[in-house]
Amino acid sequence: MSHLHHEHDIFLMVLSVIIAMFASYTALDLSNAVSTVKGRIRWFWLAGGSFAMGVGIWSMHFVAMLAFKVEGLTFYYDVPLLGLSMAASVFGSLLSLLIVSTGKPTIQSYLVGSCVMGAAISSMHFIAIKAMKMEAGITWNYFLVILSIVISILASGLGLHFAFLLKRDYSFKGFIYRVMAGIILGIAIAGMHYTAMAAMYLHKVQSHVIVNPTHLLAADGLAGSVIIATILILGFAITGTNLELAIMTKQKENETLESSIRIRDHFVSLASHELKAPLTSIKLQNDLIMRSIKKQDVDLNKMEGMLSRTGKNVERINRLVDDMLDVSRMDSGKLTLQKENAELSTILSEVIERLLPMLESAGCPVFYHFMEEYEGNWDRFRLEQVFTNILINAAKYAPGKPIEVSIREYEDMAMVSIRDHGKGIPPEFAEKIFDKFERAKNEGDAKGLGLGLFISREIIHLHDGKIQVKSTPGEGSDFQIFLPVLRPSQTFDGIFKQKSTGTHNEQSKS
Repeated sequence: MSHLHHEHDIFLMVLSVIIAMFASYTALDLSNAVSTVKGRIRWFWLAGGSFAMGVGIWSMHFVAMLAFKVEGLTFYYDVPLLGLSMAASVFGSLLSLLIVSTGKPTIQSYLVGSCVMGAAISSMHFIAIKAMKMEAGITWNYFLVILSIVISILASGLGLHFAFLLKRDYSFKGFIYRVMAGIILGIAIAGMHYTAMAAMYLHKVQSHVIVNPTHLLAADGLAGSVIIATILILGFAITGTNLELAIMTKQKENETLESSIRIRDHFVSLASHELKAPLTSIKLQNDLIMRSIKKQDVDLNKMEGMLSRTGKNVERINRLVDDMLDVSRMDSGKLTLQKENAELSTILSEVIERLLPMLESAGCPVFYHFMEEYEGNWDRFRLEQVFTNILINAAKYAPGKPIEVSIREYEDMAMVSIRDHGKGIPPEFAEKIFDKFERAKNEGDAKGLGLGLFISREIIHLHDGKIQVKSTPGEGSDFQIFLPVLRPSQTFDGIFKQKSTGTHNEQSKS
């Protein structure tokens, strides 16, 4: 059986590949938009997006079919079958958008999605071939037919991979990646089509009956109409996704601004309250001192007590101001560490010794246990700040209870544990305490801006470490700080011996 010689219109071939790339980019853009919207509008995007995407992919195949030329042969197309072919493409597009918007990139989603989408695209193509009516018969090279189906499945899998990879990426870099992915997918889709077309051989027949001629379209002039309609549909789709992105970006900016205003107002309220209390106390103490001097009725013991309270209030104000300055530096990325080689147990011991008067007045004996010396490259001042904050919190929230401090090795890091025996932290609140302006809710008399643990977390992160809390309500909280070390240098043995200070020390060297 002799086969009819065929050729392709180069212009329409190139145009079909460009449409495939354009449709692929639109598909990735739509999958990005559909994965972010919620509620009823999501179904609108799914319906409109799958239609635009399906029509775009179908148009590529149809324009490529119109590029197929046989001298002396006129092609007609069965309109109902063309509609069915387009419906298969829209169904495959709807499936892909559903998978990307609701699913996760698992092996099952890739396999099922690729196979079903590949089958839908292949069905679209071969139904469109079935819609071709001409005075010629068709024979098939089934190896190329199967190869085209395999290509469509692989192209579908590649498309899903790109869609998952670029999901919710609104950056310029994401846009460039979508363009590049659209080019790759467009070439893959075109490869599937032209492989399937290569599998088709036409041969002359004695007679050919055109069924139901009222439902047929002549190929002449169809290319221009399809191309214009496709460009309009895909253009509207891309414009819609960009408009939706602009609206979402504006909404996020407004939400961020509103959140910033709420945080600012909350911060101002807290700061004014926390600063006003010690300032009021200082003013009262100052007024009392001035009245005593004017009356020449100076009691030195009372005067010493008032000056001592004034000094404590000044220290409190200094801490508040320092915390606010630290947060400002952190927010602007200007907080830098002054690192030096230091030994961890020495830093922690010095902090405990400095805080002993305050800890003793709170009735909190400190038991500390250092198994090894750990050397690291740290900012000594900032680590002292972290340890001081956690120890003060332990005394504040668990007065009259012992505090246990230890250092040990944990997965090539040094772990500092500071454990109190207070009321503990509710599980739902354990993660929030490291956020700005968060304070434990189980002690109504606790004062402060709620910045200490936030600052501590940021300082530890700058040291490439981490901080966490393990707490059981009614039993206390264990704050654990993990820091990278250079090496553990020495091991200690011994028994804790209680000092008169109320601190238990275990540092008798072996």
